Amino acid sequence: MLQQGLAVTYAWINSRVRQSVRKEEPLAPTKKQGRLKNNKEKLPMPVETPGPVFVVGMWRSGTSLLYTLLNQHPGIALMYEADLPLLRQLFRNGRSKQDWLERWEFWNSALSRHRIDRQQIPHNVPDLRSAAEIVWKQYAGGALYGEKSPNYYDSLQWLSREFPNARFVVIWRDPADICRSIIRAAQTGSSFLPSAG
Repeated sequence: MLQQGLAVTYAWINSRVRQSVRKEEPLAPTKKQGRLKNNKEKLPMPVETPGPVFVVGMWRSGTSLLYTLLNQHPGIALMYEADLPLLRQLFRNGRSKQDWLERWEFWNSALSRHRIDRQQIPHNVPDLRSAAEIVWKQYAGGALYGEKSPNYYDSLQWLSREFPNARFVVIWRDPADICRSIIRAAQTGSSFLPSAG
């Protein structure tokens, strides 16, 4: 069932990526171009700007797996739990705090984890939406951009207002299965929970 659902989701996103990219340009770099950061930075920009894609679900629901599968596509480059929208208090009254990049990096190392060049990002941006889209687009190049984060599970309405062109992939997993997964992770150890002892 999960494989079937993932296949449908992947096919839908694949069709959306192909519709939004110019047909005369290749989706992936050629062998002559060599390896690229994310293998996506030289992709053509979409004809229309569709907005970000958010992969959201509770913790231990499968968002990391879906993120990994989606990022295998050459036309998709989602960031992993960058969570800049959670720092919306850094963007008030039509401007950003001067040190918003430093604060974000200190909070969760998103810029260094994703190898974002801070020199390419202005310190003064008018709002959160502009800041997030600048960073996402730098990371994704010409690919479909956005991010995966379970931390947005309770912010979907706010995100849809802040990013009106956004698309959401919401993963629902039975809460009992989530609890069993957390217990199993605590017993065996994982990046989510270190093993006891």
